[in-house]
Amino acid sequence: MSNTAPTLSGIFTVDVSAKTEFNFVLNTQDKEGDELSISIDNQPQWLSYTIENDQVKLTATPGFLDIANHVYEISVSDGDKSTSYDLAVNILDNPQKWEDLEVSPSEFLGAWEGANQEFGIVFNDNDQGVLIDSNELSRFEYDAQSLKRIDLFTYGCIYNCYSQSVTSVQVIAKSSNKLYVAYKDSSGDVKPIMLNKVQPHSSDKLFATPSDYSSYSALSYLNSSQTRDSSIEARAHMPSNYTSYDGSNMHYTTFTLQGTYDSDTGRFNAHKKSFDRDYRISYPDEAVDFTVTYDSVEVIGEVQGHLVIKTKYHYKPTNSDVVITEQISDFMAIKSDLIAYPIVPVSDVNPELAIGSTYTGRLVSTYDEIKVGGYDYSGGVEFTITGETTGIAKLETAGKSNSTTLPFTYVKNGSELTVEFNGKSNKFNFYSYPNGQVIMSLQTVNKDSGKIVNTTGYYHYEVDQNISAEDYYGTFEHMNYAWEYYDRMYLSADKTLFRMSSDLLIPEESDYFKVEADGSFSILSSRKCKNAELVDFAACQTYLSDIGYSHLVRNLKILKKENDIYTFKYTSMYTSETEKEMYEGTRRFKKLN
Repeated sequence: MSNTAPTLSGIFTVDVSAKTEFNFVLNTQDKEGDELSISIDNQPQWLSYTIENDQVKLTATPGFLDIANHVYEISVSDGDKSTSYDLAVNILDNPQKWEDLEVSPSEFLGAWEGANQEFGIVFNDNDQGVLIDSNELSRFEYDAQSLKRIDLFTYGCIYNCYSQSVTSVQVIAKSSNKLYVAYKDSSGDVKPIMLNKVQPHSSDKLFATPSDYSSYSALSYLNSSQTRDSSIEARAHMPSNYTSYDGSNMHYTTFTLQGTYDSDTGRFNAHKKSFDRDYRISYPDEAVDFTVTYDSVEVIGEVQGHLVIKTKYHYKPTNSDVVITEQISDFMAIKSDLIAYPIVPVSDVNPELAIGSTYTGRLVSTYDEIKVGGYDYSGGVEFTITGETTGIAKLETAGKSNSTTLPFTYVKNGSELTVEFNGKSNKFNFYSYPNGQVIMSLQTVNKDSGKIVNTTGYYHYEVDQNISAEDYYGTFEHMNYAWEYYDRMYLSADKTLFRMSSDLLIPEESDYFKVEADGSFSILSSRKCKNAELVDFAACQTYLSDIGYSHLVRNLKILKKENDIYTFKYTSMYTSETEKEMYEGTRRFKKLN
């Protein structure tokens, strides 16, 4: 006589509130009347059962840390054959049973992330921290003895910062790697969040820091190998009378650290730990040469798409004869900092380089000692492909009075581009964001380790050749390098103003300017020329040069437009009695009308 498998019947999906006891029953059936056994794969401690007569009596007593939708395989066996079913137990919140647990600083230090990636919070050991809520980044201060008051500030602001809002965290349940909390936001709304402890970051991927404002991406890599170094971003505070162009780190200067990374501990060992900076601590004091040294660097982990890094660092004057004032002493004190920046994975890509097309990418920045019309050149934006292995980079001063053409040869092998300028060879890598945006990165070799590293990727795309005069005309908003209250630019055939008041759409006055043959605008701002009652660009430039007066000429050429976002090539040309410097980069603007 053949044996048939036993079966279970009943309700296999139940909802259970945390901190309650819930009983439910499944019925067993076996045609042969054999003695039956029950098993539950990965059975949690809070779920138990007994077998009585033809029933399996189950009891669920979950806690707050068990809140989730669980599915377990429950099987019934007669010793010969068995049948399995999915048992779904959904653990629900139970606000009536919330507790307010006391927690010591050691229990919440570190990084925590919401189970659904919507919330992240990082506690430092100096009553400081970083909050990431719906992708909004804030710095906060808190009392280590209580989480009842957390003051939120603008991320990157450390001087004269006003509290944006006050929040709080109530710890309802805790373990070594999990917290269940009630988070009260600035509007007073309370939401329960399951927080998981974040472990040190480990990945063999290259990550880029996306930016809507910059022309380049910082690259991070945390998988040291025999041939490649790891690299991350770090920062150090500046004196209170300095402000960074980087709006997300307004009171900091940033550095790229290259070295080795231990993914088990999160420790980052930088090859170069010290960097030079000179600051005027207060006016009219003389500038002081400092060295900033990183005493320790630790990668806390990836929190809601942000890489979080904890550093300890200090400043020290380079010269021994510096008088250490109270301000300088405060500035030199050892600091503990948390930096958090967004990262997305990038992958190798093989873009087309078509003959006759012009592309962006900092190709010529590797060329040694470039001079254009007597000006020391740096930067680099455009290059043109002229043949299967040849190309040129044309550099022009702002005002278009001088230019030089640099020929190069290249070999393209998939995502790698080898370029030779004047006998000097360099390698570049092409990478792609998930959205298809391509960046071009110079492959360098760290002189301390001899290993390869890519630290910066510049946006790479074909330059738009169908730009009209109407594209230039209008009011634009500076998206990077904006000045408070002067964040607009106006271009037209009659008036042009590089920096215009935020409350204007049309300027009352104009800079000196001229429209070049390629449609770009060369701009010169000078009160000196206004006082001399000069009326045009050429006369102003000649006058300032003749009297030896320092001045800056800019040129703005549209490279690409995406709806109302315009990317310009930005050429600056600085002239003084002792210096002649030229720089090429990009600026992004939003067209308002």
